[in-house]
Amino acid sequence: MKINVNDSLDYLASLQEFDAGNLTARAENGAYVVKSYGVVIGRAVRLPNGEVMGEVFPQKYSTTTTRHENITRKAWVS
Repeated sequence: MKINVNDSLDYLASLQEFDAGNLTARAENGAYVVKSYGVVIGRAVRLPNGEVMGEVFPQKYSTTTTRHENITRKAWVS
């Protein structure tokens, strides 16, 4: 689904696939993968108890990628 980056927080929190231009999220090989400019910046899975366990992989590319990382991190903080 095509969305605005500003709306991505809810999609990330619920592990829904989306395309926000340079920020995308898709299910790949049993995990939820988040990419910024095509580079993987995070990966998450939903645990049997319903919790989301996610990890953000910091990249030193641009201020926009850092913003995408911060949005992803915020969505996955319990």
